[in-house]
Amino acid sequence: MANIQILTQPAQAKANQTLSPAIELYQQMVAEPTLYFAQAALFDAAGKAAVGVLQGDWNASGTPVNGGLSYTFTNMKIMAPGRYYVLVNIFNGSNGADYVGEVKSAMITVV
Repeated sequence: MANIQILTQPAQAKANQTLSPAIELYQQMVAEPTLYFAQAALFDAAGKAAVGVLQGDWNASGTPVNGGLSYTFTNMKIMAPGRYYVLVNIFNGSNGADYVGEVKSAMITVV
């Protein structure tokens, strides 16, 4: 399993406003000359997928930085009040979309 960690994320947010700070991940690895990308999904506190509630750019490409890759989701919004977490899956795109690993955020309270 890949070593992936969340560097920044909001603890609270307002519905229909861009998350601040943006969710930023770091993947410890030797960067290869290939595409790595991450895809975010939103789940409620019970673990049920919150389909249609996460809006904006929920895909991010890996950018080489400090011996690894950085992924930043700068334009995501949660559209409805509640308690949620973001699950991010990372893929290696060199041969289709090979699953690399995942990371789950702490709960985000949206008002």
